[in-house]
Amino acid sequence: GDPFEVNMIDNELTRLVNVFQNNGYSRFSRENIIAVADSSYFELIDPTLDPFEYIQKLAETNERKKNPLVDIYFMLNTIRDTSTLKQYTIGDFRVYPDAFADEKLPVIDTSVTHIDGFKIITVNHTFDPKFIARQIETKPGTLFEKDKYSQTLNNFHRLGTWQNINLIGERVDSTATINYLLRLSPAKKQYFSVDFEGSSILNTEQSVQVVAGKVGLAVNFSLRNRNIGKKAIQLENS
Repeated sequence: GDPFEVNMIDNELTRLVNVFQNNGYSRFSRENIIAVADSSYFELIDPTLDPFEYIQKLAETNERKKNPLVDIYFMLNTIRDTSTLKQYTIGDFRVYPDAFADEKLPVIDTSVTHIDGFKIITVNHTFDPKFIARQIETKPGTLFEKDKYSQTLNNFHRLGTWQNINLIGERVDSTATINYLLRLSPAKKQYFSVDFEGSSILNTEQSVQVVAGKVGLAVNFSLRNRNIGKKAIQLENS
């Protein structure tokens, strides 16, 4: 009963793709689904109609001309790759919480912690493994969900403790699983800054100093720690 609008159809296609991608179909995209708009009166060309049915359909068609309608059909497009219709679950999930971007991933002298199916590998014990695991929404053994993938990235970006955050997924079609590697490159733990500022009392209309000598200079010092208690808590002293 709504007015026909192309934008409404486009929004519905996007919504349907998100439904698929939030239920394991990680390869599903807009190319796999189409919308067909039909405003023709195909009932009148049905060869199985007898004369009485034809007269009835003709009357219905004449009535519909007063209020023309468009039928919308959402359907799968021609599928060239059957993997787009396969549900994927989360397989192995490895996390390197303190792997700097300019270094190779460590293979020795590491500490491995297993929490809720996550394999958290660290060298310098910079972060609490339980804290890292709580930030990850994508859980091993569950269906892939696009929204939880995005939320995981947002959780780490929001903390502001890491300089680079890379979440890489590798699909294994034979087992219909996705293995993930989360690489977190910490920013400098300590940050120190010095700012200078000057101020004066001015008459805004005349842009002249109101009282002689009302000029001030200040020096501001700031010291920030980005990882208090190994839980990415930021503490700033000014």
